[in-house]
Amino acid sequence: MIAAEELKFKLTNIADLIHNIIAETDDVPYNEFTKNEQLKERVFSQLQEIGQSANEISASLNEYEDEDKNKDILDNLSRFSNARFNQEAEIDLNSVWNIIQTEFREIEKELMTTAKKY
Repeated sequence: MIAAEELKFKLTNIADLIHNIIAETDDVPYNEFTKNEQLKERVFSQLQEIGQSANEISASLNEYEDEDKNKDILDNLSRFSNARFNQEAEIDLNSVWNIIQTEFREIEKELMTTAKKY
């Protein structure tokens, strides 16, 4: 079982990484994002860190009551654990962009609300 304090730290860390991604991409048009190799590398590096952290704590949320919603969020975020940007094998940047632009703000709020419980 993951300790409550460690869970709080990890949830806060994921929310902070999401915040960083939002801040880096907020005023960037999609077309510019697709052409900016350094920005894509930074975003994908942070996505990978989010995925790894989410994967580590997702199973532990089973031990806490009323965390089904957050478990679903973390299970979905854990899919980013292997996120890598590779210029030769371009992934669907549009899907990643849409998640960042449409879902990350709400996910960040939800994780911070949950972290405050611990």
